[in-house]
Amino acid sequence: MQRGQLLLRVADDASRADLSVAESESRLAQAREKAKAARLPQLKATLARWQAAAREGAADAQNVDDAAQQLRDAQSESDVAAAEVKVAQAKVDQLRSAQKRFELRAPEAGTVVRVRTHTGSQASPAQPVITVLPQKPLIVRAELNESFANAVREGMRATVVFDGDPGNNAAALPDAKVVRISPVFGSAHLQDDTQRGPVRIIECVLAFEQPRPGRAWDKT
Repeated sequence: MQRGQLLLRVADDASRADLSVAESESRLAQAREKAKAARLPQLKATLARWQAAAREGAADAQNVDDAAQQLRDAQSESDVAAAEVKVAQAKVDQLRSAQKRFELRAPEAGTVVRVRTHTGSQASPAQPVITVLPQKPLIVRAELNESFANAVREGMRATVVFDGDPGNNAAALPDAKVVRISPVFGSAHLQDDTQRGPVRIIECVLAFEQPRPGRAWDKT
């Protein structure tokens, strides 16, 4: 899955119909503008001929004025048609932008690991409909008890184990390193800590130093 790839689209029949009509109107406006602009070279040439004839005494000033007025009128119509093209295109752009609200695209490269919806189902804004594993190194957000705040520094090596692993099998995970430590204290969210009462912690971010192929949790 690449960044920007379409993942799902909410039904938007009305919006798509409006966009189709707007695109047709835009094409019609462009055709009108093209037809009106095509008249200008001929009218300019006609005016030039009348002006040349008037200088030679073969035409009067009225002929020149009439030709000049026709050119001005045609130029005005062409300008109006060009403005209508811009308005029609702006409407198309607006509807296309609005249609993006009905689409969900990948914020970055990764792998789709879970989809909780299907074609024709109704999505709930309170529940995620798709889970994406981003294509970047796996990290762990850990809670450091305040009693160890002065003992841990960025760059230190760390060992990560699966929660509830009876064998405490640290070899199943690659080595990690402390890459970021929060500068402020917060409240614990882990169940073991919250059951003991209010506990202050510092959030740490650990990054694995090397990928471990073949495991879903560290696929990039």
